[in-house]
Amino acid sequence: MANGELSTAEVAQMAGIHRDTLLRWLREGAVPEPRRDRHGWRTFTSQEANWIVQFAKSGSASPGPVSVTPKQSAELAALDKIDWDFVDAKTTYLTHGLHPYPAKFICTGSAGNGGAVFSRS
Repeated sequence: MANGELSTAEVAQMAGIHRDTLLRWLREGAVPEPRRDRHGWRTFTSQEANWIVQFAKSGSASPGPVSVTPKQSAELAALDKIDWDFVDAKTTYLTHGLHPYPAKFICTGSAGNGGAVFSRS
């Protein structure tokens, strides 16, 4: 940008963060909103950009510890006990003889056709 001003993308790149992260910080008020140019685009001075870089590197931008209720803790413990390796899992429950057509050919009626069955041509 002209006159030593930096764009949102340039400041985000300097800080080593994604542009959307910087925009979120601006929305949340974690970082002060810079001035805008005549087109409504944010323009950062080098001083503002350096402050954001320091903010990103300081860890202040990191979320704090998450609080977990006792119920959530019990649910997480139960999830830890599950064997999430589905290599030998049987998937016959996904294919059943209840309907003669595969599910991808069945319309649920949300398109206004009353649940008509479509076939491929």
